[in-house]
Amino acid sequence: MQVWELERWLNRAWGAEKEIQRLEETYREAFERLTSTTGNPDAIAVKASLDPHKFDGLAALESRVREKIDRKAAIQAEVIDAIDLLEEQRFRAILIDRYVLQMKWEGKDGIEGKENYSRTHVFRLHRQALAALAKKLSAEWD
Repeated sequence: MQVWELERWLNRAWGAEKEIQRLEETYREAFERLTSTTGNPDAIAVKASLDPHKFDGLAALESRVREKIDRKAAIQAEVIDAIDLLEEQRFRAILIDRYVLQMKWEGKDGIEGKENYSRTHVFRLHRQALAALAKKLSAEWD
């Protein structure tokens, strides 16, 4: 496995998180439209206030959000299992911070602040961790 392939595989949780955020925003907007007392009478979602099925689409959307959250949790579990193959604790910490906790690189709230490393050192350790994990996974998956 190449390092770039590994990084793309590890980044799947980021994509899942962005999709969840978009769905949650869509849900909030739909809920607001459906429950608004000053809603637009021409809006598609609000046709009749007595419609017993007007929240059916909202329930389906909520179910979809839950499915995406479950999928993200499964991805994170896969990533953690892979990262746990590394013996080096510093490598595991940086990879979990980045790919599971989805922390930013810089700042006191980022990986460099949490791990108390310089930004350059964080990137160096990250590259080394990816190389070590790619080697482990190649041996594991072959």
